[in-house]
Amino acid sequence: MPFLPEQRTALLIIAYLCTIVSGAALAYFGAAWVASALGYALPAPLPDDAFAPVLFALGLVFAASGWAITRLRQATTPPRDPSAPRAIAPDLRAKLLEAQMQRITNRLRDTLGEQARLELGLTTSPASVAPRWRRHFGTEQATPQPLTLAPPAPTPTLTPQQQAEAESLQRQMHESEESLRLIRERKAAFASPTDIPLQWDKDERAQEARLAEVREQFARQPPPPPLPPMKPRSPAPSTSTTGNCSYWVRPVRAKRRCSWSLPAT
Repeated sequence: MPFLPEQRTALLIIAYLCTIVSGAALAYFGAAWVASALGYALPAPLPDDAFAPVLFALGLVFAASGWAITRLRQATTPPRDPSAPRAIAPDLRAKLLEAQMQRITNRLRDTLGEQARLELGLTTSPASVAPRWRRHFGTEQATPQPLTLAPPAPTPTLTPQQQAEAESLQRQMHESEESLRLIRERKAAFASPTDIPLQWDKDERAQEARLAEVREQFARQPPPPPLPPMKPRSPAPSTSTTGNCSYWVRPVRAKRRCSWSLPAT
């Protein structure tokens, strides 16, 4: 007969007490009966003809207590109807909702942060920064030419259906991991493994199987399409003239060609 955990614990305590008391009484009265048969009188408030029925009754109580202990240790909670909807404990439901809200908050924070970085133009590479220019001969300085930055490379994107499937699988994996973690925490609270309801073991195995199935489906998702090859854009060379010197300016260096003439004497 199935019992609830509280009922099973109370009945086990009563059965253990009955076993201890009946066993001690059976041993004492049995020793007194044997001693009286051998001629040694022990203090026992029973006549000689009452030992046999008392010992028989105590033996029955001892055997019944042992049988009850064995059955109670094998008893579990009532089996759950597979067709009935699964009821989630209030604390488990609250933790699942809290984890879901935290996941949505983190996703919004990441999306807003990426949008802000794109608006501020912080996604350009350090190689696109204009190089430094040094003074030439201590007085002349070439004016750096503005560089034309290449547009940001497009990121590989998935189709809306693939994106929805990936998000659904990630959500299912997270919910299965949370349920599995909570079940294991509740099982760890029991002092003895025999006190854990069998239904919790079944739920744990079911969650492990579901988590493995979802991970396998997520691993079979198609990868994003590859990016097309990008050709680097190089700015056109420009020329600036200062005095008799002409500077041929490039993004990384400047060449100087000068013509000098001696003063007439």
